[in-house]
Amino acid sequence: MYVDGHLVHLPAREAAALGLLMAHAGQVVYRAALTEAAWGTEPAHHNDLDRLIRRLRRRIQPSPLSPARLRRVGDTGYTFGSAPVESS
Repeated sequence: MYVDGHLVHLPAREAAALGLLMAHAGQVVYRAALTEAAWGTEPAHHNDLDRLIRRLRRRIQPSPLSPARLRRVGDTGYTFGSAPVESS
């Protein structure tokens, strides 16, 4: 995968989670769906997904502290790309 013109190698779990997020860009992808994409039927602890997202941010964002591409949506899940539009 290329990010800002640089080749970035992703481990399988990170690639699976990012693929799901990119397929649903701009939408909230629930934690359960991301966990299933990354770990399949293997058991994963609640914090495993957060650690995976942290590593992924370090690889694909200009600044890991400024979540420009991967955003957390409360305790629900994550979005990739633009933030979801709130309905009034």
